[in-house]
Amino acid sequence: MKQLVTLATLLLLAPVQAQTVLFSEDFESAQPAFQLNTADVSSATSSADNTWVINNAYNGGSGSIVCFGFPLPFTIPNTAGQPAGITNAGGSYMHIVSQAALNSGISNCCFVAADGLCA
Repeated sequence: MKQLVTLATLLLLAPVQAQTVLFSEDFESAQPAFQLNTADVSSATSSADNTWVINNAYNGGSGSIVCFGFPLPFTIPNTAGQPAGITNAGGSYMHIVSQAALNSGISNCCFVAADGLCA
């Protein structure tokens, strides 16, 4: 009887793995299924610091940002490649990029602290 109760308990507590896909986007089409940087739901349409983009840029680079009136150099490393389990690894992805990086010709995943000290 104890074995039956133990077995029943284990079967009831066995992890059930299931999922329902509510939304899917591969970021490979010319027009994504949604818009970025919009004003709905009290969102900011643009930022002096960072913005959302969809692209396939993985290479970093160097640039400079003006902070307290002085140009400060920065280096952004390459974005790591996507794992093999990702469909179309190395393709387009959605990420944040800093305006300072965009101004320096860098468009991979990076951000600048939105503290208002550097512009």
